[in-house]
Amino acid sequence: MQTYPLHDTPFGFDWAPSSWPAPYGDALFVGLHGVVGSWTNTGVQWAPTDPMTHRPTRATEFFATGWARSGPIVGRVADLTFAPDGRMFFSDDEDGGIYWVAPVTLRLPGR
Repeated sequence: MQTYPLHDTPFGFDWAPSSWPAPYGDALFVGLHGVVGSWTNTGVQWAPTDPMTHRPTRATEFFATGWARSGPIVGRVADLTFAPDGRMFFSDDEDGGIYWVAPVTLRLPGR
């Protein structure tokens, strides 16, 4: 079972494909909307999972950060999912951006 402080607000989660490099393959990824009125704890967290149950084996920790009113990513994580090809997509509900992250071994789209 995962628990989060009320103000962190998990908005979307998914499991990475097993093709992701260790330790991220089959891990749980969660998008956190963060604290209202600030960008505290806004970002993407992850935790390894049990291969049989897919339950996290420990608390989540940050995988991606940097959201702020004037930072590298303006907005808050609003959803997170993995595409069939293995790319992780996450969106923000403030700036309307959609971002993707993938292992360097995954080819760029269209190439």
